[in-house]
Amino acid sequence: MQNFQTQGVQLVRIWITKYVNWRPESWSDVPPQARALMPIEGPCLTIERAATFVEGFNREMLEGGNAIWAVAVPVIPRYDGDLATGESIVGRTVSLISPRFEREDFEPAAGALRDDLAE
Repeated sequence: MQNFQTQGVQLVRIWITKYVNWRPESWSDVPPQARALMPIEGPCLTIERAATFVEGFNREMLEGGNAIWAVAVPVIPRYDGDLATGESIVGRTVSLISPRFEREDFEPAAGALRDDLAE
C-alpha cells in the first residue's frame, strides 16, 4: 500500500466492500480481492479514528457471516479551484451577503482571526 500523507498525518477514507472466496479471521484482515460498494460519508480520517469505525463494523460482520467488509483507503484531499498563495482573487470569489445574517454574527470570529494574524 502506498503511504499517502498530508502534513505528516496519513488520511484515509473508509469504504464498504463485498468480497468472495475469503474468510476473515480478525476485524483487521484485508480481503485479497473485493469490490467497492460505497464510501462511508464524512471527512477523511486519521488511521486511529478509522480503526475505531472499521473495528466495530467488521466485528459485526464477523458475527453475521456477511460478505461485506470495511476497509481504509489512503487518500489525499484536494481543493479544486482553491487559490495559491500570491494568486489574484479577481473572478474567483462568491458573495456571502445574506439577509439571514447580520454583521454582528461574524464579529467575534473576525476578532479572533485578527488576533491570530497579529501574533
